[in-house]
Amino acid sequence: LPPPSVARIHAAAAALGDDLYVCGGRPGAGAELASVEVWRPAAERWAAGPPLTRPRTAAAAATVGGVVHVVGGQTGKDTHAGGEWLDSGAGGRWLPLGPRARLATPRKYAVAVEWGGRLVVAGGVDALRMRLATCEAFDPREGVWRPLPDLAVPRSGAGAAVASGGLLFVAGGTPAEGDGAVESVEALAPGGKAWVAGPPLAAPRAGLALLAV
Repeated sequence: LPPPSVARIHAAAAALGDDLYVCGGRPGAGAELASVEVWRPAAERWAAGPPLTRPRTAAAAATVGGVVHVVGGQTGKDTHAGGEWLDSGAGGRWLPLGPRARLATPRKYAVAVEWGGRLVVAGGVDALRMRLATCEAFDPREGVWRPLPDLAVPRSGAGAAVASGGLLFVAGGTPAEGDGAVESVEALAPGGKAWVAGPPLAAPRAGLALLAV
């Protein structure tokens, strides 16, 4: 792919149809970004998308019910509990999820994925820079976050995907102790009460992408 117009790290990304939305992040050591760029394969080019309602780096993004959501992240020294969603009508704009739709734990460097019509956010780093095992799920129909079972291994920068049968997998990431990476994989079944260990990755990885095929 050709590079986007703005080089950025710690951006959040989600697909909507054939288009890929890259949201926020920061340009190296610069200030956090609110800008959004969209890769449109049909046109083979990047296009400017509607800016986020606030600059965010290290946020998490996923598409649920045909709507892109961006949650958490950091601006300056503030770690966010709120999120926003893309209203794609009339040229598109981002709107806050609402005052009731706030994560119980503000977090950055979490992973997000759609699971059974809900937006799931797992792990990450809290405002005290502690890595998290907690997981939360947002149902757009209810407009509130609800807790899910905690991961066995607190981690940030993990990957997540949903496999056949609805199994939710979280893999890799940076553990609570140290700045390295883990190879551990955990799985949660629909309606499950606890995560179970899965086959480990061949090598420890953090900042990875996970995809079910």
